[in-house]
Amino acid sequence: MIFAIERKSDKQILGTLALVKDGKDDEIGYRFLEKYWGQGYGFEVCEAVIKYCKKLGIRKIVAFVADENKASSKILEKLNFKAAHKTIIKDIKLPETKYELEL
Repeated sequence: MIFAIERKSDKQILGTLALVKDGKDDEIGYRFLEKYWGQGYGFEVCEAVIKYCKKLGIRKIVAFVADENKASSKILEKLNFKAAHKTIIKDIKLPETKYELEL
């Protein structure tokens, strides 16, 4: 499922959020338009999707973050995600970390 991220005050589209169920992991992912980076929306969206996943009965969610994206790593760590595995993103050859959160 892919959702638009919309600011409550004026319905402005800020980015997208994905919740992907692939049989192995339930993965969350989000992207914001660059002009909305650093404004706290990432934390707010992740916090809300965690609550939503709990309501759905999901027991664990994962997220993958390129290691150079320090802001997203901080958000996940603040929400108690734990680094589980490091890999290299094949197409762009950057290191990334898989984060997990038991719900």
